[in-house]
Amino acid sequence: MEQVKEKMEQFNSEMSKIPFLDKITSATNLPAGAIVAAMVALSVVIVALDFGISGFLVQVVGVMYPVFKSVQALESKRTDDDHQWLTYWFIFSLFQLAEHTLQILVNYIPFYQLIKILFLIWLQNPVTRGAEKIYEERLAHLIKKYKTEIEQLAEAIDSALSGSKGEDKASDPKADSKPKEDVSSRAESYKVDKAPAASEEVEELDKPAADKKDD
Repeated sequence: MEQVKEKMEQFNSEMSKIPFLDKITSATNLPAGAIVAAMVALSVVIVALDFGISGFLVQVVGVMYPVFKSVQALESKRTDDDHQWLTYWFIFSLFQLAEHTLQILVNYIPFYQLIKILFLIWLQNPVTRGAEKIYEERLAHLIKKYKTEIEQLAEAIDSALSGSKGEDKASDPKADSKPKEDVSSRAESYKVDKAPAASEEVEELDKPAADKKDD
């Protein structure tokens, strides 16, 4: 219980750093965490009743708020919040991949947007830390088991990306080939143009010698 209170106090202090929440807190004398909780509860109700903005609210809860918290984690000197939000984005990416893959089935699940927003809240909540639970209890041993294959795949992708960038940075083949083609074509045309002239000069030099023999 004390741990939950400590987490809630930490959550309130972090939420009070948001400018507009600080203004609301000053005007209402309510904790910033309670205001956020009320906003989340209202969002859940709106999603459940499906007022047409369910997708937007899911994006706010699942993307916009985690982006803000990730920026805070990057700027802070703590490391636990870095681990929390990095794990969240990892689980969120897997969830999005599964959702798009099974989109046909998802469309037939009743109240799916409500289930999704509750799941995302559970993943990122500082008290429940659902993303870390899924990673540590379900995925960590699989990642360790296939660590070598994952690293090889990552290295292959990195080398492919770096190779494509290297080719882009290399000299433009059009720019390199055009001057070469121009020089070679000029040389060939020069040979073709000069060859008849040279033969004509030889014939003119041979003519006096032939005339002298006739005489």
